Amino acid sequence: MLESGIQSIIEAELSSILGAEPYQRVESRTNYRNGYRERKEPLSTGLGPINVSIPKLRSGSFYPSILKQYQRVDRALISIISEAYFAGVSTRKMNHLFIDLGLGNIDRSFVSRCAAQIDEEVEIWKNRPLERRYAYIWLDAIYTKI
Repeated sequence: MLESGIQSIIEAELSSILGAEPYQRVESRTNYRNGYRERKEPLSTGLGPINVSIPKLRSGSFYPSILKQYQRVDRALISIISEAYFAGVSTRKMNHLFIDLGLGNIDRSFVSRCAAQIDEEVEIWKNRPLERRYAYIWLDAIYTKI
């Protein structure tokens, strides 16, 4: 039902942009629908993954604004995963958290891929030259109970 609703919103947005419904003849129309393409990966929702078809145009391109909203959520989720990883939260604990939030389709390797974006910055920071004299050096560590 959610998939059908999102698809209807996408179709309505495109009809608004084109100024015509599918198969409707309008003289002021400047572009036409030209089939569909599947989104590369399913849309992650609280109800599970949803496959969405994105309409194509004969000239130019179209990307639904409703999917842009979901991309912002995806970016926020990636940022949260990266910060939790950086804070020392294990991938197993993150996986349990995802299941509790209804995002059970996110695997542990996704957490590692998200954390990779900050690993590079941490490496640069760790290997930076210490050219000045420092009055204090702050050391931090992670204690792992084994």
